[in-house]
Amino acid sequence: MTNLFETITVKSWNDIAKHSEELITSQNRFVFRGQSNAEWDLKTSLERAAGRLSIDYYKIPEIEKGLIRKFQREAYLYIKHPPDDNDVMQWLALMQHHGAPTRLLDWTYSFLIAVYFALEHAEPDSECAVWVIDYDWLRERGLSKLPKEKRDQIKDDRDLKKLETVDVLFDSSSPIASVYRLNPFRLNQRLILQQGLFLAPGDISRPFMYNLQELSDIRDLKNHIKKIIICADISLIKDAILHLHRMNINRATLFPGLDGFSASLGSLNVVPEAVVSDGLIVGDEYSS
Repeated sequence: MTNLFETITVKSWNDIAKHSEELITSQNRFVFRGQSNAEWDLKTSLERAAGRLSIDYYKIPEIEKGLIRKFQREAYLYIKHPPDDNDVMQWLALMQHHGAPTRLLDWTYSFLIAVYFALEHAEPDSECAVWVIDYDWLRERGLSKLPKEKRDQIKDDRDLKKLETVDVLFDSSSPIASVYRLNPFRLNQRLILQQGLFLAPGDISRPFMYNLQELSDIRDLKNHIKKIIICADISLIKDAILHLHRMNINRATLFPGLDGFSASLGSLNVVPEAVVSDGLIVGDEYSS
């Protein structure tokens, strides 16, 4: 299905930096998602979990309701201040944050953060990818798929943050295949540091890619959705990781706490000539 979208191949850090500059200076705004395997489609954790268990797509909406209900009933055992019972968006964000299967797919407003996630676990001499979607086009196309009465319901909430808006978009009784941009009202630290947001399919009884395809015709999709394929040979991986660390983009800064810092040391496996200095991984050529 990737032939529905424009594909671009890059083979060096200079190519990546060039695209970064072009995206920053563009009049359009974009959202990004990095994936360590260029052959992977976009799939939510809920879709992946159902696939592993060979669960039919038509059953997923009921499964989602059950998962949310179970999480709401038992989360109080682990957290002091749970969201309000009816705040579905906040509950979904909390579930996503802690690794539960949801319809939410993590994206970022930062191209270079997406590049980091694409390369972090990429195998040498493989291809990883960064997906790029026109932010404003996505919002307009998503809203245009809704019947007029539903558009009228959410016209005062264009950023899709209110509970009433979420209920309209995710109406399981009459789902509409589309993709929506969402953020919980209360952002956690990880979302802030990763410049994160969520994209979510309107109809979870269909794959995420199907929902994305339904946004428009092929020509329009290719104009607004790109897949940047990174040829991740070892020299590019090492070069990119060193540059990204210099920009303070690494596991320690994106995942605050001891776990994130400890995981950041794994970059030594990829860049063996790196050294640890004052808790930061830097290249030999940058150390004193």
